[in-house]
Amino acid sequence: MKKWIWILISVVALAAVGWWGITRQQAAATAADTPQTGEIVTAFMGELAASATASGRVEPSRQASLALSTSGIVTHLPVRVGDVVQAGDVLLQLDTADLELALANAQQSLLSAEASLANLQTPPDPLKVAAAEASLASAEASLATLQAGASEQDRIIAEADVRSAEANLYSASAQLQNTRTSISEADRLAATARLERARLNLEQIEERTAEFSNQQLHDQLVAAQNEYAQAQANYDSVMAGADPNAVNASAADVSANAARVENAETALDSLLAPPTAQEIASAQVQVAQAQLNLENLLAGNSAAQLEVAEAQVAQAQLNVANAEADLASATLTAPFEGLVTAVHVAEGEVASGVVIELIDKSSLEVVLSVDEVDIGRLQIGQPALITLEAWPEVEMESELLRIAPQANSSASGITSYDVYLSLPATELPLLLGMTANAQLITAELDEVLLVPNAAIAANRAANQYSVTRVLGETTETVIVGIGLQDENYTQITSGLNAGDQLLIGNVLPVFQFQLNGGN
Repeated sequence: MKKWIWILISVVALAAVGWWGITRQQAAATAADTPQTGEIVTAFMGELAASATASGRVEPSRQASLALSTSGIVTHLPVRVGDVVQAGDVLLQLDTADLELALANAQQSLLSAEASLANLQTPPDPLKVAAAEASLASAEASLATLQAGASEQDRIIAEADVRSAEANLYSASAQLQNTRTSISEADRLAATARLERARLNLEQIEERTAEFSNQQLHDQLVAAQNEYAQAQANYDSVMAGADPNAVNASAADVSANAARVENAETALDSLLAPPTAQEIASAQVQVAQAQLNLENLLAGNSAAQLEVAEAQVAQAQLNVANAEADLASATLTAPFEGLVTAVHVAEGEVASGVVIELIDKSSLEVVLSVDEVDIGRLQIGQPALITLEAWPEVEMESELLRIAPQANSSASGITSYDVYLSLPATELPLLLGMTANAQLITAELDEVLLVPNAAIAANRAANQYSVTRVLGETTETVIVGIGLQDENYTQITSGLNAGDQLLIGNVLPVFQFQLNGGN
């Protein structure tokens, strides 16, 4: 029995070994037939540049829409679209017959206005002359009076005013003194004696009342107390002196009369004092002004008439200047050397407004429309590479010149800004409006750790980035920090070193497994 058991165990073991060998051969065959998807890359130190791309058009930075300030028939049009002109070249000439006639009429009107002004001679108004003479006489009389000084009658009146004010002051002062001394020494002594008698009487009654009390003594005590109170009040009033209100009123009357005296004395001093140099000068100026007014009237021309005539001359001069400007504007010249891009009129037509458009071809630049997402990374002076749709294989180095301060309006809701790039000199036959593509270099780094973009896996939920680092026959996941990125490579800021090998994909290549000791 045991023999058969061992035989059965041996058969099962042999079968298991055979199945394992067949399975391994099949797995090896399957691995050999299945293509490997993994790729090994190496982290390295290198240069990296970030950029933003945008499209735009070739446009001039200097252009002009030349307009006529006056209308007229075109008699001469020497330029066509595409012509190159120099600064000052005649571009258009209008018929000047009507303009020359308008200038002649304006000049004739000017001569007439000037003659009217020169010949304006009207006799002076007698009433105005009489008024001017009266004003002069009054000014001269005032000056003479001022120089002669005050009359005797004026002096007498002023002195009388001073004496009257002094008398009133003396009277007010006496009244104040009487008010202050209205309480005599006798009044004070009488009040003191009355108070003392009332006190002694009160004390005697209080002593009797203390020994024996009845209704009669009580009534006497009340009467004595009332008498003492009245005596005390009278004493206090007498000792306080005169009524303060009456004293204050008298003092105020004294002050008012003192001020009247001072004013009267000042008026008298002013009347008796000789006139000042300023007063004399002021009176003399009034005389001179009245004399000048009279002389102007006697000259024969009123100020109003002269002003009207002068205004008419000024208006006529302005009309002549306008007519000369209109005649000069009938000839349109080039403001700078440039290329004619549009002519909106033909010879024989009536022209007005914008007639010719001109650009400075040496000022061509590329105008891009850049999305607001990228505009924050752009700065004046940043380098750029430009290609044109007409010649996509030709790259031209450029520079960012300026950024429009206001966004472009868009019905789609996308906000963009115009960005202006320089266009270097080239032999290419550039045309306005050509489509240009630009790569704007927004950042450049040297000697930074780089790996291919495909080697980085992003976990958006955790805001993490990782790579699969190869360690012999095994791999490990490494969390890394990233920086700048372009179309091919990403800057690694932490987690890796130069020379680290990374796996792109999920399977190590077969040759990598064999190199590390695989069968």
